[in-house]
Amino acid sequence: MNHKPMNARCALYDPPIRWFLWASLTLAVVLVGLFPGSRAQAATPTDVFRQVVQIQHTLEAIRQELDLPRHERSLFPAENATPREVFTQAESLQVKIRNLLEEQARKHEPLLILKPEGKITPDLVLQVVDYTRAMTRMLADHLKIKVTVPKPVTQKKTPTDVFQAMIQVNRQANLMLKTRVNPSDVFLRVAESIQYMDAVWMRLDPKGFEELPLPVLDPSRKPADVYNQLLRCLRIQSEVLRLSGLKMMQLDRDYSAPAGTIPGDVYDLASLMFSEVLPLHASLPDPPLTPGAYYPGPKGPSEVFQQAKALEGRLWRVFKFLRSERP
Repeated sequence: MNHKPMNARCALYDPPIRWFLWASLTLAVVLVGLFPGSRAQAATPTDVFRQVVQIQHTLEAIRQELDLPRHERSLFPAENATPREVFTQAESLQVKIRNLLEEQARKHEPLLILKPEGKITPDLVLQVVDYTRAMTRMLADHLKIKVTVPKPVTQKKTPTDVFQAMIQVNRQANLMLKTRVNPSDVFLRVAESIQYMDAVWMRLDPKGFEELPLPVLDPSRKPADVYNQLLRCLRIQSEVLRLSGLKMMQLDRDYSAPAGTIPGDVYDLASLMFSEVLPLHASLPDPPLTPGAYYPGPKGPSEVFQQAKALEGRLWRVFKFLRSERP
């Protein structure tokens, strides 16, 4: 079986998703016509949370129908999340639901690819989440599952609430795929972060750029080791962003890889790492382009761990430079 990389990109607006989006837009226009005094309101984290709950509810009905494993983990311990961090988790979930739809219904839907310019807002996150909800519902309809409407969310939600809910749904999706996320997918995601950090370093110190040696390969490494190494990278990046005057989500210092960590869990964390690299790159004047990462072929946890160690070296290099520049 040929493996399809998680980061595969394709066109948008093919039916039947195109029809769903067109119908949604038409309904919005009709409503504005009925209520001419109304105006479009910016989406809030609560709006996004409601859609995530619907995905979660529908996915649980699908899981029960297919008799698939259920994840039993507590919430990801984090505080002060931003829409930026939620956005990458939404992108990750979209790919998994698309793949699940293809596996179970033999329906191939395109991905909704958004390339945000500037600050990521709940509106952008909502677009990806709503698109993913449509695919989840499409799968339920194909399986002839009657999904009950979840209780309405009335309490105000924060980006952290949305992020934690999104992580939970991603964890469940990881366990429902026949062709699951594998180490090569994680390798590619970490490689993207490395490219962005190299671009940052070339702008900070063009004369001092040199290729860092690749860390020694340790064949004994497992997915949980990669997960913990990425947590270490995230904690270093938190300091890098602090020195740069930027903010990121706060992680529990005592948190480590949960029992039964699989490559899908590591991929979600690598996506979070990527979201924390982006603001530093974007803060540069005329941010330099990156060459783009491509599917690396078969990789194992040891090689992904090696990549994550290489990323750590780049984070330390930028951290030391920024600290030395402070008065």
